[in-house]
Amino acid sequence: MLFLLPLMLVFTFTLKGIAEYYQSYLIKFIGQKILTDLQIKMYEHLLFADILFIQSQSSGRLISRFTNDISMLRGAVTNLLVGCAKHFLTVLFLIILMFKMDAVLSCVVFIVFPLAIYPIQKLGRKIRKISGHAQEDLANYTSRLDETFQSIKIVKSFLGEQNESNRALLISTNILKFLKKSAKLDALISPIMEILCGMAVAGIIWYGGYLAITGKTTPGALFAFITAFVSAYRPFKSLVSLNVNLQEGIAATKRIFNVLDTEPAIKDMLNAKAISLINPQIVFDKVSLKFHNKVALKLINLQLEKGKTTAFVGRSGSGKTSLANLLVRFYDSTQGQILIDNHDIKDIKISSLRQQISLVTQDITLFDISVADNIAYGNPHASRQEIIRAAEYADAHEFICHLPEGYDTIIGHQGATLSGGQRQRVAIARAFLKDAAILIWDEATSSLDQNSEKKILDSLTNIRKNKTTLIVTHRLSSIKDVDHIVVMQGGIIIEQGTHLELLANKSEYFKLYNRELEEG
Repeated sequence: MLFLLPLMLVFTFTLKGIAEYYQSYLIKFIGQKILTDLQIKMYEHLLFADILFIQSQSSGRLISRFTNDISMLRGAVTNLLVGCAKHFLTVLFLIILMFKMDAVLSCVVFIVFPLAIYPIQKLGRKIRKISGHAQEDLANYTSRLDETFQSIKIVKSFLGEQNESNRALLISTNILKFLKKSAKLDALISPIMEILCGMAVAGIIWYGGYLAITGKTTPGALFAFITAFVSAYRPFKSLVSLNVNLQEGIAATKRIFNVLDTEPAIKDMLNAKAISLINPQIVFDKVSLKFHNKVALKLINLQLEKGKTTAFVGRSGSGKTSLANLLVRFYDSTQGQILIDNHDIKDIKISSLRQQISLVTQDITLFDISVADNIAYGNPHASRQEIIRAAEYADAHEFICHLPEGYDTIIGHQGATLSGGQRQRVAIARAFLKDAAILIWDEATSSLDQNSEKKILDSLTNIRKNKTTLIVTHRLSSIKDVDHIVVMQGGIIIEQGTHLELLANKSEYFKLYNRELEEG
């Protein structure tokens, strides 16, 4: 028996340790899994959000939702789950035990604790508000960093390092102020609980002593009651302190669901369908567009034929790019309709519509992956031979072959290792490889020299037979041979025709073309 008792104690503590390990592990894993799913859901929600919403938010602030807010929520959930699992049953068991020992004395003790509800609730609301402000400033800080490093060349060339440092310091100081306030409020919880504990102990001694003196209880029973109370107090205090985590979690959750609750303005209609274009003819029928009560397009009537190339020209802000954005349904028209192959584009599933369109913009976006993977972004199952052929059409094959790893070269963030012209050619190759029925080139050759531009336009001429092509450009010399030219001004079409017809009109196109010749 002398040896059996120690072995049983060792076994009991070992079993307790194993149980606590799995309890802690499972609770933390479940909490992390819930938040990982939430993070993925938020990412997918933003991917399918409309362009206007994304453009209204800074990338740094959106990133802050995924990092700072999720991190705070993760900490809150983990602490709450582990804390409740660890302390709640202990407190509950000891409270039940105390009431079984002496219900009246227990009531005397616990009548004190409702007094804590008001100050702790008030502190909790203040902590939640402060936490929200701190997270907002943290988002501003992340946004500031993102903007600074995205514009690092400008910062350095204009000697803006100290200015940016001062801005970051100002935001950091504000964050520190909020955290200091939160720490003060958090620290108040402990003395409140200690005062209440002192009052409860005083009540036990006063009333329990009276019971012991009058013989209604024994000193041993009173001592056992005090022991149970002291044992319950520490885990109870730990549970109360979790209120801080709860309030921080609520503040973070509110910010996260501000994103998740945003309904996309551009989405599939109820009866939207997938289509395969047979005749990619495009018709703009009395199409108008407004942004913030400002007219971007007004009553556009236009027909673009299959196998033809139409160029859109005009001064900045004339509405050229807005037409292209409407076709891809980055925005929806406020009036009129756009038909492709006699289908209203709003009746086509967005994924199906965009599958039929290859878009190249002036603001080239490349990813920190290989050249081949960038070219195949819209057609990930393309063979290496198809990738090379698209690069040849885009006059990119030669320079790609001279890269350190050829087509397998990782080109860095936004193609940082490539020149502007090289980046543009990779983007054009990506559009060629997608092999869509509609091509939209929005200033797609603005960074290219004339020889490269001519080669690419010749390639476009060779492959456009069954495609409808739109070119938005300021470089009029590159569109002399297109089938149709549309001149825009102030959101309306002011003239259209071939290059020679428009020169003969001696109107806006004539002025733009001559100005380009004069500027060389």
